[in-house]
Amino acid sequence: MTASEIAYLIAVKETAREGKGGEARSKDVAERIGLSRASVSRAVEKLCAKRLTARTERNGVVLTEAGAAEVDRYEACIAAVQKAILKRFGCRECVAKADALRVVCALSAENFKRLCEEEVQKCR
Repeated sequence: MTASEIAYLIAVKETAREGKGGEARSKDVAERIGLSRASVSRAVEKLCAKRLTARTERNGVVLTEAGAAEVDRYEACIAAVQKAILKRFGCRECVAKADALRVVCALSAENFKRLCEEEVQKCR
């Protein structure tokens, strides 16, 4: 998954949590991540094609079960990397989160799996 795909999925999750009926509107997702509504609409369509999001009857967006699982996997890893960045560099939290997203998405599949496994072990 690309960093932008994960960012969109996380934004859909967070926006849907705050929205009416548990769904996100493209307009609200666009505002959350600072991109145009058209850009978000194109990304959502690609994520729908990958079966990670779905459109609702009211043209809102929700995560599918597979999309929610992807977000959960990535969020734990992003949080771990974000914590390390904050500890090491003492930067603003939003900067650390954005950098952590990019770092996690740049990992090889092998190292991403290892990081996820470490985070699961910490939770036990």
